[in-house]
Order: sequence, then C-alpha cells, then structure tokens
Amino acid sequence: MKCPLHGKELRPYQWTSDISGKHKENGRLIFDYMGNIILVQRIYLCVHGRMSHKLRSTTPDIHETLPKYIQEYFPAQLFLRCGFTKALINLIETDITKGVNFFQISEGLASLNFREFSRRNRIYVSATLNSTAVDVASNSSDFYSNPIYSFPSSDQIIRFFLASFEKKKLLYSEAMESLPSSILSCDHTFKISRNVGLVREADSKFVTQFKQLFVSLNEIGEVVAWKLTKSTALSEVEDLLIDLKKRNLVKGKTLKLVCVDDCCHVRNKYEKIFPGVDVKLDLFHACQRITKTFTKGNALHNDITRDFIQIFRDNNDLGETRTKHTPSEEQIEKNLNSFHDRWINVPSSPLTSATQTELENLRQHIRKGCLSCIPPGCGTERNEQLHRLLNRSMITGASIISVELAIALLTVIFYSTIKKNFRVKT
Repeated sequence: MKCPLHGKELRPYQWTSDISGKHKENGRLIFDYMGNIILVQRIYLCVHGRMSHKLRSTTPDIHETLPKYIQEYFPAQLFLRCGFTKALINLIETDITKGVNFFQISEGLASLNFREFSRRNRIYVSATLNSTAVDVASNSSDFYSNPIYSFPSSDQIIRFFLASFEKKKLLYSEAMESLPSSILSCDHTFKISRNVGLVREADSKFVTQFKQLFVSLNEIGEVVAWKLTKSTALSEVEDLLIDLKKRNLVKGKTLKLVCVDDCCHVRNKYEKIFPGVDVKLDLFHACQRITKTFTKGNALHNDITRDFIQIFRDNNDLGETRTKHTPSEEQIEKNLNSFHDRWINVPSSPLTSATQTELENLRQHIRKGCLSCIPPGCGTERNEQLHRLLNRSMITGASIISVELAIALLTVIFYSTIKKNFRVKT
C-alpha cells in the first residue's frame, strides 16, 4: 500500500493496543449488537525524505486504496472516532422498515448488550468462584462503564443510518427506476410531511418545508414513485409521471388504470400524460367519504359500514376479499339505492344529513363510471398501510426531522416494498 499523500510505500510500524481513549494509539470502537468490537489496527509509517508521518490502516484514504471486493468484504463502516458493523446497520434498517423509531432502536440495542453482559458475567463468576448460584447481572454500574457493552444513542444511530444511506442510495434509486406499472394507485398524505423541516436560526422557529407526500404504487404493491411536495397540485409530480411513462416504454408495458382520490379533477391531466388510460375514483377514499359521516358511537356503526362496502361488489363475488371487478354503473347505483332504503328508516340509524350529501356526491361519480370495472386489489388500501408504517418510523425521539433524514427514511422504507416482491429474473 502507498501513502495517499506522497505516493511512498507504507512501512508497517506498530499495532494499536489501548482501548481507554486516553492515548493516541488506541484501538477503534466498533458498535455491534450483543457486545461491541475493539478494532486493533496496524499503524503504518510513510517516510518521505527526512520527514515521516503515521497512518492507521482503516482510515478512509487507506481503506479506499484496497480492491473493491476487500472494501465490501470488510465487516465494518468506520468514522473518525468509532464505527459500526454492517450487521448492525442491517438490523437498524430492518427495524426501520417495521416502523421502529431511532429512540426505540437505541433502547433495543441497550437491552441486547445488557443481556450479553449478564450472560458473560454469570459464566465468568461460575468459572472463577465455582458457584452457579452467583448472579451479578444487577451490577449495572459495570455495564455502563464498560466500552465493550456501550450502545449508540439515537443521534449516533441517525448518523450511522445516514452514512450508510449515502453509500447505497444509488442502489435504491436504480431499483425503483427499473419498475414498470400497468396499474397505479396514487395518493397524497400530509401527516408524514408536517414534521419535516428546519429550525430557523433567526427566531428558533420551526419551518415546515413540505405539506404533502405523494406516493404511487403499482399493481403488486411496490412503490414506483414518490415525492415530498408543497401542495396536492399534479404539476408538482408531473415529472415523476412522465418518468413512469418512459419506464413503461422501455419495458414494453402500457399503463391501463390509475386510481386516485380526485378522479374528475385530474382525469384530463393523467390522460394527457398517459393517452387512453382509465382514471377511477379510489374505492378506499370513496368508502371513507361516506363512512366518516356515520354517527360515531352508534351501536349500528360497524354493521352499516360493512354493509355499505358491499355496494361495490359483484353479486356473484362472495367471501371476505373482493375477487371480481366492480360491477357496472347501473348495478352499483341499484346497490346504493338498496343500501339507502334499507338503513334510512332504521330506528337510531347512523345515517346523518352529511351522509345524505355525500351519497349524492358519490352517485354522480357512479353515473360517470368512476367506480365501475375496477380490478380486485386496485386501490390505496396498501398506501394507507404504508402511511401508518411511515408515521411510526418518522418519529425520532423528537418532534421534527430534517429533510435529509426524511428522504433517507422514506427511501429505505419504500425500497423494502420492492424487496418483498423481488423475483429472480432469467
């Protein structure tokens, strides 16, 4: 290996040995789970003329001179003063995709390390005192002062996560950009984006930088496009939709159907980008507009909700899950009338005046064909599940997060929807 500054061949000098952090030749603490690792490094000497200087073998400049496969095989990612194992970052990313926030991840690592600390203490005491009855697991002061069992704070985990994301974000981007779509389910949500922003230095006031999150899923539930936006205007995501069109052209696929919550308002705009596409009202939102008007706390609330959902079912479509396309306009309107007549005169009916208004609004969509011939499994139900997961994950132990962190979190979580549907291509 050669010195990255002077090009001189590096000479082996000595090894790091101290782990106290009080001396220059200390080893490197590598965070892991079930106990940490102390990385003992070779120190190299670069002699150039009458001058010389020392370099540790795992400094980034030295590490990056190694062959790529060795860099990839190396089991840790290093920072100036510490590092973390790649196994740990995999654990962190897995927790994030399950909705575990950074503060909870830190607590979980502390618990795992303490379990291992207690286990090893029992083994040591049993071996030295020849007594299996002695248990010093309660000696927490030794645990907190022992670097082998120290655990990263939520802030450190965030730094680890962001550093790992920087190395892999091209992979995430390429994976999403390779996905075609024949059906899209598009949706906006404001809950996730409301805490994304920064604290203004002038008056320490938090400034929200985005108002909405646009997410688009394909027919098998993969996130194929997303963007933080300032509004629900389609113009803000038009570039994403044009990119989706280009992907489909490359893959030889055609977009056939788009499910959205504002079909009549955006239909012309979608048809302009995707000529010939059907734009339908998303069933989840169509049902939600009605069910949210039912009287809360009414004993019949659950019954009427289940009954209303059935108006979009084909008469021969039985079972818990819809397996057939939604019926024709005439049949859905007939089902709607039957539902209304069945419940309007029921004593203490959950139907309200707001329900009547929304039913008439829905009737207009039904007559326009906005709810007919929608295939099973199409809609934003998956989007709503994704939103609930995101709401949990976006909590960091504080009430706000930076745009950088928000983008990294969203990217990793959306990438997990692709991995779940991964298929080996031959």
